[in-house]
Amino acid sequence: MAPLQRRLLAVMTATLLSTSVCSLPSVQKLETFPATIGQISEPGGYFNTNNLISNEKSYLQVVPALREAGLSGGVYLGVGPDQNFTYIAQTRPSLAFIIDIRRDNMLLHLLFKALFRMSESRADYLSMLFGRPPPDHAARWKHADIERIVEYIDATAAPPEATATVQARVRAAIRGIGLPVTEADLDRIAGIIRSCQGKNDRN
Repeated sequence: MAPLQRRLLAVMTATLLSTSVCSLPSVQKLETFPATIGQISEPGGYFNTNNLISNEKSYLQVVPALREAGLSGGVYLGVGPDQNFTYIAQTRPSLAFIIDIRRDNMLLHLLFKALFRMSESRADYLSMLFGRPPPDHAARWKHADIERIVEYIDATAAPPEATATVQARVRAAIRGIGLPVTEADLDRIAGIIRSCQGKNDRN
């Protein structure tokens, strides 16, 4: 096992084992989520590059070791973007926190949260994320495999109004949860949506 894998596994093992004896809520109440975001977040700083990246393959090298160790439960503490979802799916913690020095990563995850809440299936989620109309006959797509969904996304044109439609729905969803975000935050989330849908955004 490479040194990086060992360090990651050691940290995750210590975190999971140290919390396994605690009494943890099975699900965080929705009304406490906005308060938690407000308490542990801070204004964004200056970074000379964006960090809008997807699941980084190199960070997934530790997953086989997690499977072998049989780690599960406890509290998950993660940093950064998408690879956390893979780790969380693998370890099935009772509670998970994803933190990062960049406020943009928090906003990115709020976008994901809004899309999750708005989606009936993976096809719905990816269609909104990439600005495609949802496929017809939604029931047939509810259990579609990822290859079929990606083929649909690649083969389907994005209508001109798609970005504005998704931005409006996401804005309403985030406001509906009662999250402590500013208009500047919502504008930044709109910029992230434009980036995901292939539209250049320099903000």
